[in-house]
Amino acid sequence: MIHAQESRPGHESKAAVNLATNSITADTDKTTATALVTGVHVVVVETPAGKFRRRVYLSLDNAQKAADRASMAGHPACVILCQLMPVTGGAAK
Repeated sequence: MIHAQESRPGHESKAAVNLATNSITADTDKTTATALVTGVHVVVVETPAGKFRRRVYLSLDNAQKAADRASMAGHPACVILCQLMPVTGGAAK
């Protein structure tokens, strides 16, 4: 028997909710946009195949936990403090 997947009425996907609540408008000024992306951390993990996997975290605590998990799994990992900057002129035509 094949069961159709059902969801609760009014239940949106997590991605749709995140996009709707975490996006900023196109007319946001550069100062506000810069403030929104300040303090970003990147965890870099080297895989057994010698490739590098990068993940962005918005808090140092979460970045460090991810690096610790990778280290516990036997993978070299480091946390890098990065600076993100908004790009101007990216409006849709």
